[in-house]
Amino acid sequence: MDADIQDYLPEGTLNLTFNKKITILDLMHHTAGFEDRLEGLKLDNVEQIRPLKETITKEQPKQVYEPGTVTAYSNYSTALAGYIIERVTGQDFIPYMNQNILKPLQMNHSTFSMVYEDQPTIKDNVSLGYRSNESSFEVMDRFISNTFPAGSLLSSAADMNHFMIAQLNYEGTAPYKIFNQTETLKQMQTHSDGVMPEALGNAHGFWEKEVNNKRIIEHGGATLGFLSELSLVPEEGLGIVLLTNSLSGVTSTVQSEIETIFLGKPSDSADLSLKKSPTDKKVVGRYRSSRRVHSTMAKFAYIIMNDDLIITENKEGGINVKIPGEKEAIPLVELKSGIYQVAQKKKNIDGKKYMYFEFDEKGQVKRIVGDYLPVTSILDTQLFNLVAFAISILGFLGSLIYLVIKFIKQKRKKKADGWSKNYTVLTAFSVVGLLVLGVGIAMIMNFLSNSLMIISSMQPLFYINCLLPIFTVGMIVWLAATWRKNEAKWLTIFLIIIGLLTTVQFYNVHLFF
Repeated sequence: MDADIQDYLPEGTLNLTFNKKITILDLMHHTAGFEDRLEGLKLDNVEQIRPLKETITKEQPKQVYEPGTVTAYSNYSTALAGYIIERVTGQDFIPYMNQNILKPLQMNHSTFSMVYEDQPTIKDNVSLGYRSNESSFEVMDRFISNTFPAGSLLSSAADMNHFMIAQLNYEGTAPYKIFNQTETLKQMQTHSDGVMPEALGNAHGFWEKEVNNKRIIEHGGATLGFLSELSLVPEEGLGIVLLTNSLSGVTSTVQSEIETIFLGKPSDSADLSLKKSPTDKKVVGRYRSSRRVHSTMAKFAYIIMNDDLIITENKEGGINVKIPGEKEAIPLVELKSGIYQVAQKKKNIDGKKYMYFEFDEKGQVKRIVGDYLPVTSILDTQLFNLVAFAISILGFLGSLIYLVIKFIKQKRKKKADGWSKNYTVLTAFSVVGLLVLGVGIAMIMNFLSNSLMIISSMQPLFYINCLLPIFTVGMIVWLAATWRKNEAKWLTIFLIIIGLLTTVQFYNVHLFF
């Protein structure tokens, strides 16, 4: 589990940023450091499916975190683990899983293959996926992807029951087994994430949480029109699987109700008393999920959605945590350095009662275990980007209107000396600025309408955007060369500032390349 995955891969397979080994456990814990990848995630048809080796070599996301330091869920890591299975066993992943997992567990209505036209048992029984609107349901396209095994298991509730029985077969007496040794099964379900051992985290691929003082290990999934959640309660010998063919927020509510039925409601013990701590001020801020895109224009979606976790000081003591989508903040109080507990007994944060903060050597928050990272740059905030867009549009549009009016007045007065090359250059700069802003907005809207699109399909538009920094630099040179005789120097300076602002903004969200 601690071996370097490079030992199992052909030389040159991965292009890594950090000179630190990635282990099998890193893949299971999603701590290999890869950014998320949305681009090209959904294929149009099964003919586009290619061998796992090609996906691994041609679609690697950028490694943005040092391995073993940040938990960032990664479909690519799952695909990479599948490819390593192929390398070690000498078999393709799908037939290997059929032979060693699905058939022994008699999961006869399950497959990892997205091409099941030749499997009548699957083809004739597969469900359609739906997206719920306010008053109706819309049929979703079938999800086909090259990142299998991530999101590729097609199964039934009965088959998943077989899998859960195997996972809970600690005595080895049940009809279904995954491992020959029951000790291996128990080891698989133990806490294994070593980033912060005292925090609920990961158990060899399962996520840990606590409900009514019962430890749950679980894993969910979501594709177009489908949501699923498999939960195990080892100490109770209990397994719960929830499969839905609808993308609806009500699924989490149903899951919570089912857990309450089987595990009971939290006790009516008193809420924790709020008390102030020196740590409270240190953890105040905005935090964003580590599972996001860093290196393409998809980064803008994470900024504009404003889906951040906001922490503020509670006047009575402790902190308030505002979760995206929730109306009210949840109060937490510090138990010991960097470890906070939800103060209200009936509340939780994503199934967890505790929030763990990790600090650097300067005492600044590095991350919230789970993982949320501090938003440290104003460039990455929704407010800055909306204000910057507004200022840039108003600046370029206002200057263009001013220049057009000035030109018309000069023409009417027939004064040749009232209009100089400086105004012509400024007019061209304003037009270019508005053009680039229009193209940028169109690119963003196009991406937001289909976040799985191939970004390189908009390559000509990236080239158009490059006109702005070129013109901005040109305007700086022009201003320096004409400073003494430039009667429009202040308007020129103003537009240069606008150009620089837009250039910085576009560069930050990768709208130039």
